Amino acid sequence: MATANKVAKLCPEGSDSESDDSSAWQEERSVTPFPPTDVILEVQGMDIHLNKQVLMDASPVFKRMFESDFSEKHKDRIPLPEKKYAEFVNFLYTFYNPELLAPITEKNVLEVACLADEYEIMDLKLKCELFILDNFERACEEGGFHIDTDTLVNYAVYAEKHGVELLLPSTIILCSKRSIESLKQANFETRLTTDTQQKSWIFDVLLWNEKLHLL
Repeated sequence: MATANKVAKLCPEGSDSESDDSSAWQEERSVTPFPPTDVILEVQGMDIHLNKQVLMDASPVFKRMFESDFSEKHKDRIPLPEKKYAEFVNFLYTFYNPELLAPITEKNVLEVACLADEYEIMDLKLKCELFILDNFERACEEGGFHIDTDTLVNYAVYAEKHGVELLLPSTIILCSKRSIESLKQANFETRLTTDTQQKSWIFDVLLWNEKLHLL
């Protein structure tokens, strides 16, 4: 990421890391200078050239990694074996260069939120969660159906896994407006494992509604 060429290589033409919602931003970012690089993160066999200080300033996790007695402290190449390249690059572009930040969109919000939580970039995590809440507010005004059921369940899983108390009730309310068939197709019962009372409440309401329609 030290030069414009390296930035362009992070998201090659046609890469699935690009979003239709930010095409103008994608064109502009390739000519933006970045700080000198002194560390390489290796993701899925591809190198991402970065600056340690920028990462440490943004993330307490990176700060501990580079300053504490971790093995990564003295390395200039660090593999991230469990990460996906496109997702991680999109995540970097939401905070790495403050002068040219990637937008949060429906397509990337959960990927970015999960990585922001993992790397303890709390302002970015909050930004993602506020985006989801705003999306919920608009969905409720429009009857809730511009968000598909799979996406709603994904939001609920995120809220439950990451302890986001503000998101889960809104997700539950919107899910309660969907048919029991669509919720089952989205594996609602098996994917939400920790809040059984909320889960049972939705299915109880839906089953009761179905019984009323049969009368």
